Amino acid sequence: HVFKMEQEEYTREEINWSYVEFVDNQDVLDLIEK
Repeated sequence: HVFKMEQEEYTREEINWSYVEFVDNQDVLDLIEK
């Protein structure tokens, strides 16, 4: 979640960066939250 948010922010602010490939585990987090 943090990686996704940071990368979206970098894109919005037009910051020069290299995309980081990561596995989105939001489904697992949602399951744990229940």
